[in-house]
Amino acid sequence: MARIFVVDDKQFFHQMYRTLFELEGHRIVGNAYNGQEAVVEYKKLKQRPDIVIMDHLMPVRNGLEAASDILQYDPEAKIIFVSVDQSIAEIAVNMGAKKFITKPFHMDRLLDDIKNIASSN
Repeated sequence: MARIFVVDDKQFFHQMYRTLFELEGHRIVGNAYNGQEAVVEYKKLKQRPDIVIMDHLMPVRNGLEAASDILQYDPEAKIIFVSVDQSIAEIAVNMGAKKFITKPFHMDRLLDDIKNIASSN
């Protein structure tokens, strides 16, 4: 299944994603808790993840800043924004994110998006 890199400042979401994704056969290959850490950790990965789950409202650097840097480093990165901040949805997609999901959300929707985006070219 999909190899997933999770970026969110809330430990709760990391735990929830891990439980959900592992039950579905996915594997978390990296975690970051702010935008700056996300870029550093992404560059350390030996193999590109199939999906990056990216929050927007985080300390140090926000999700848009992190996504921009990741996409400059790896234009093939497949980023799904999952954020409460709907105001940046259009910006995120226009910069190259594959999807924007507003928190709160249904887990089935996220799982469907992961499946569809990870399998796309």
